[in-house]
Amino acid sequence: MIAAQGLAIAFVAYGSYGGWLRPQVLFAAVAAVGAARAFERPATQALIPALVPPAELSEAVAWASGIFEFSTIVGPTLGGFLYAWNPTLCYATAAAP
Repeated sequence: MIAAQGLAIAFVAYGSYGGWLRPQVLFAAVAAVGAARAFERPATQALIPALVPPAELSEAVAWASGIFEFSTIVGPTLGGFLYAWNPTLCYATAAAP
């Protein structure tokens, strides 16, 4: 699912670089990313208990939750500054693995 998100955002970056990016393309990319994230988040949450020993599960869930909240706040903030500087670079950075 992460690959699908990366491809959608790379397509947006290519459109921005080529100058043919239109709202319809952005809406299609948002739909693709949203569909991929609908599967990614539950899979990621199910992965933590499979990787961590039961004694350390509560701490791992707390770390994962904290990191998710941090990235939810900091990521869009940094993305906004990057977009103000160079939109194509912003999209390309979002598409990078």
